[in-house]
Amino acid sequence: MFVRRFTRSELAAHWVVAVSVLAMIATGLALGVNIAHDAVFPVHVGSVVVLAAGLLTVALAGNRRALRATARELRSLDGDDRRWLAWAPRAALRRGGDPPPIGRFNAGQKANAILVSLFLLTVTGSGLYLWAKVHGLVANSNLVGAAHNLSAIAIIALVSGHLYMAVLNPGTRRALGGIVTGRVDARWAAEHHPAWRPDEPPDGVSRP
Repeated sequence: MFVRRFTRSELAAHWVVAVSVLAMIATGLALGVNIAHDAVFPVHVGSVVVLAAGLLTVALAGNRRALRATARELRSLDGDDRRWLAWAPRAALRRGGDPPPIGRFNAGQKANAILVSLFLLTVTGSGLYLWAKVHGLVANSNLVGAAHNLSAIAIIALVSGHLYMAVLNPGTRRALGGIVTGRVDARWAAEHHPAWRPDEPPDGVSRP
């Protein structure tokens, strides 16, 4: 039996971010080693435009109620989340015991989403400054260039960790189907996210 974890609007928003950020990373690395600059640079800049336009389109045409709820969940870190962040390193060493109650997102997912969002703002702002510098609109700034590179490195590290947990880690990769179909196994959800109460009952089960 399965329960719905994400609406189509949430899935669309996730994949807009995922494809755009992966394109930014790939083209940014190519630019860093000066591979096909003239062809790669427009794609690098265009991925930022696609990200902004895609999210705006999803927000205007999609389920804004679900998107707002997800945004609130992802940016809220409560006491259980802080306890989870303290528990996770011990659990990695097999000394963590049982985790605190986990809702639809655990604190690691929330922290990742918050940090990626912040670094995307930093890398976009610094990238716009560097573009303006190339066109002689602003003065040269080594600090802005360093901020752009460090933000990009942070995004690569965060995305790599996210991909590892979603695709490779045996304990969490079963959640991958949820971001493809929007649904996850009801038993898995009850075990790994016991504080989450899905809006829909499991398939084939009626509400009392």
